[in-house]
Amino acid sequence: MDQLSFVHDHLSGKGIVTCPQDTTFFIDWNDQLDKAAAAQGVYCYALASGVRLAQALEDSDWVVRLKHWLEEGQSSARQQFWKENDGYFVCGDNGQRSWASQIWMTLGGVLSKAEARLLLRRTMANPPDIRMITPYLRHYWIEALLQIGERELACREMERYWGAMLDWGADTFWEIFDPDNPSASPYGGAMIHSYCHAWSCSPAAWIGKCVF
Repeated sequence: MDQLSFVHDHLSGKGIVTCPQDTTFFIDWNDQLDKAAAAQGVYCYALASGVRLAQALEDSDWVVRLKHWLEEGQSSARQQFWKENDGYFVCGDNGQRSWASQIWMTLGGVLSKAEARLLLRRTMANPPDIRMITPYLRHYWIEALLQIGERELACREMERYWGAMLDWGADTFWEIFDPDNPSASPYGGAMIHSYCHAWSCSPAAWIGKCVF
């Protein structure tokens, strides 16, 4: 709860998470990514988790407080980043669209389930230029699809992405994998990758949902 309080105490005047581009706040290995909308989505996602934790602990004071913060965070997110005419969450003066923004706003519950389903379908049909690079962000893409009830699509996406690593000869899943550029690395060379990174254990958590 202290971590949620810390973030809440450092929100901007508009109720938005302060997220400078040079911050170590991690979303994806993409230098072009404006992280502001995704950071707000992460905040809302964490608050929703905090509500569930407070409920499990039967701490009614924290339940009320966190629900209030969550409602404020979601409202601020919609006001600041949602473009109704565009149908996407956008960031910055140039109105950047990214996969990360759509994913994390979905996970943060900023849209209704029906709205989020349309958003993610729209994102797939018209993919943003700022793409997903890591299995880390792909994990949350799958989580977002599962959250809106797109189980079959989530399973296909898991098989397509992690299966592509197997097609490239992977015997452990990789920290970085861009199907359009398999040698991509933020470390200056693919040989420096982590080749058994925890980010890529995700399929083990989902395989039951896809098989049964």
